[in-house]
Amino acid sequence: MDEADYLGDRIGIMGNGKMICCGSSMYLKNKFGVGYNITFVKKSNEVDSKPIIQIIQKYIPHAKILSNVATELSMQLPMESLSHFSDLFTEIDNKQTQLKYAEYGISITTL
Repeated sequence: MDEADYLGDRIGIMGNGKMICCGSSMYLKNKFGVGYNITFVKKSNEVDSKPIIQIIQKYIPHAKILSNVATELSMQLPMESLSHFSDLFTEIDNKQTQLKYAEYGISITTL
């Protein structure tokens, strides 16, 4: 599906020989996607993830933890949380030293 996402202007999904849905990549992601994924790389294994999780859930209460293993924390943010990103990123950026993460990235759901 990643190839279709990158190469196709319109994507059609078939099941049992019938067209189930058709549209642009963004349309399909908005209609059927789960939102965004945010991933943090912490500076070491000993860094507690709880402060990072608390800040994210302060702005986006329905955020879900996908994984919290070793130095990586991944969370899923619902599609409707987009309006809170600016305030969330500002606080995360301002507290980088306090939260002890090396970097973070965000991506939209894949097909």
